[in-house]
Amino acid sequence: MDQIPFQPKDASVIFKSNSVKGRAWIADISQDEKKNPVILYTKSPAEANHEYWNARYTDKGWVNVEICDSGKHFPQTPEGVIERKSHYFGGLTMHPNNSNVVYRSKIVNGVFEIERWELNSKNGQ
Repeated sequence: MDQIPFQPKDASVIFKSNSVKGRAWIADISQDEKKNPVILYTKSPAEANHEYWNARYTDKGWVNVEICDSGKHFPQTPEGVIERKSHYFGGLTMHPNNSNVVYRSKIVNGVFEIERWELNSKNGQ
């Protein structure tokens, strides 16, 4: 942290969570072909709802675009048991050499599957 060229308090806010909007967690950080920051993160407006988001910094500031709804929490909780870790999402990450390529885990037919997606570099969709 002593090496970064700014203080964390000076960083811009991408999304501010609260009790109404729910939790938000960063999943991955990279940069685009112009060396601008790109962030993948999740929003959890409800215990059983995890959304995947892409935030890209442009000359107009941060552009936030929802990628998809990934479904409920990741742990596969047996029926009748209360899940104590309901905030964990399936996961998503960017390809290390191309921030437009995203690997994401989401529920498909009741099972978490890993998918490869290619996003539009201009708007993150």
